[in-house]
Amino acid sequence: MSKRPVAGFILSLISGIFIILNVALLSLAHIFALIYFTVRQPPWIWDRLVTIPAWCLLLLTVFGAVCGLLVLIGAYCLYKGRNVLGGVLVILFSILSLPISGGFIIGFLLGVIGGALALAGI
Repeated sequence: MSKRPVAGFILSLISGIFIILNVALLSLAHIFALIYFTVRQPPWIWDRLVTIPAWCLLLLTVFGAVCGLLVLIGAYCLYKGRNVLGGVLVILFSILSLPISGGFIIGFLLGVIGGALALAGI
């Protein structure tokens, strides 16, 4: 069993939390936009303005949630001592979370740094 990278684990865990928090706020914005367009706009505008953007935003939130969960799984792998697997998961899915702004960008940066520290064994 290899040495656990404590610094990499902590940074990766914080990164996953930021990405999940970003997804939660993005889904809240999605809900408020749907309510606004449903209540305030006539039906013929609602069909054109909301249908396609709503699906795109829904797909982005689901994709962001998957990225955030996989960053947390990578952090768990680091906790269990699987440095290479955890480091690669954290770096890969932190980079892939950029379309949803990567956890307010700080989640992306912490994930890349934490994954690099994990691969270095620190």
